[in-house]
Amino acid sequence: MEKSVKIALTGFLVALAFTLSYYLEVGSWIVPYPLFSFLLLIVIIFQLIAYKNIYLNYLPLLFLAVLRCLRNPLTYTFFMDEAAYDTLCKGSYFDAIGIIEMAWLLVLIPCTIGWKELSHKIPIRSLTIVFNLVLGFLNALLPLYAFAIISTTLLALKIKHPAIPTFVLIAIFDLLQACSA
Repeated sequence: MEKSVKIALTGFLVALAFTLSYYLEVGSWIVPYPLFSFLLLIVIIFQLIAYKNIYLNYLPLLFLAVLRCLRNPLTYTFFMDEAAYDTLCKGSYFDAIGIIEMAWLLVLIPCTIGWKELSHKIPIRSLTIVFNLVLGFLNALLPLYAFAIISTTLLALKIKHPAIPTFVLIAIFDLLQACSA
């Protein structure tokens, strides 16, 4: 098993261990989706450490993880009081970070697939069209399915890239968050 698969699987197992320990203590299931962005950031940092020679492949994913941490409300509860946090939530800050994150996916797809192979230009365009359709709807849950579509397409194309397990981990976390909402 590759290092990237092991690292991504470890991130998923940490979330599963947290859920199981909560179930054993309280007796009900929860999906710890506020922790997903932090787990994703840790997984990507460990993959940057593991693949020092190809760290440029992980920089777009690192930026995505930082954006997800910035969009996570749990991040701001560490250093803001309740009044300042309410003021932040009433503004359009979280919406702007979400738009930047979704726009960054348009950069992330070509960085992962690459432009060199002519046979992959059609899937890149298809993913871009599907992604724009997802953005076109006003439903808040639809962007959570974008990574599932992207990672399924990348797996179906059998593209060899060390960041594919991280894409699958993001898709799993997004689907769990969409199912719990």
